Amino acid sequence: MRDEEVTGRLLPSAGLDLRWPFVRSDALGQHVFEPVAQVIASVNEYDTDRLPNEDSITFNLDHTNLFLHDRFTGLDRYEGGTRANLGFVYTLLTNSGGFAKFSFGQSFHLAGRNSFTVGSGLEGSTSDFVAGLALQPIENIRMTYSARFDDKTLDVNAQEIGLVTRFDWLTASVNYVDVARAPSYGRVDTSEQIWASASVDLFDGWRIFGGFRYDLEEDRKLRNLVGIGWDCDCMSVSLAYEEDFTSDRDVEPDRSILLSVDFRTLGGAGVSTSVD
Repeated sequence: MRDEEVTGRLLPSAGLDLRWPFVRSDALGQHVFEPVAQVIASVNEYDTDRLPNEDSITFNLDHTNLFLHDRFTGLDRYEGGTRANLGFVYTLLTNSGGFAKFSFGQSFHLAGRNSFTVGSGLEGSTSDFVAGLALQPIENIRMTYSARFDDKTLDVNAQEIGLVTRFDWLTASVNYVDVARAPSYGRVDTSEQIWASASVDLFDGWRIFGGFRYDLEEDRKLRNLVGIGWDCDCMSVSLAYEEDFTSDRDVEPDRSILLSVDFRTLGGAGVSTSVD
């Protein structure tokens, strides 16, 4: 009979979040500049060797999680110690209906045990710099850029660029990501990838869609997808053919047919079958 053990954790924490937006209007539109200062204190993380880590393996510091009280992605790990987060967010709302948003900041570990290791951007007393930029000049086009810079050399440790377009009959996006290796967080090698997707509306609710993902670092395909779908006010149905090359470059692609049905109010379900 296998031994069983039940364990739990109590995670007290306290924090202070200060934000003071400054607003100004001129011929360009409305400017909003918001400095942000945080101090968060938690008990040191413990029992990491007794609890399996299944949902907090991957991690990448960026502008979206800089000001979170716990920057791990799941519940199997938690951020301990005392830290301060400083930065700002600037937003321009143009008179023509577009907007631009820029954020920048850094984290400082002040006391206690640091829960992060090499490759996270948070392993030292001062974190990497993080920045994010979003531009939407018109309603149909949006561009984004995020980056993490080494706090001493300013080398780019991670960056991601995205472009999304939406028109009456076409929705398309393309993304590029370049992230330095971090074996402790599931990235054995540097990851440099590009992926794109598109959906074209045809008639009477019908559409065709497709996409791909490509590894630039290893010069190989990772995923291909093409399909057809039908949408109405109450449900959405799609049938797709997918090739998955992510296992290994010497392994034959995993080909499958995917059928999914989503109801607007009841949820959805999907089935897939392999194709030899």
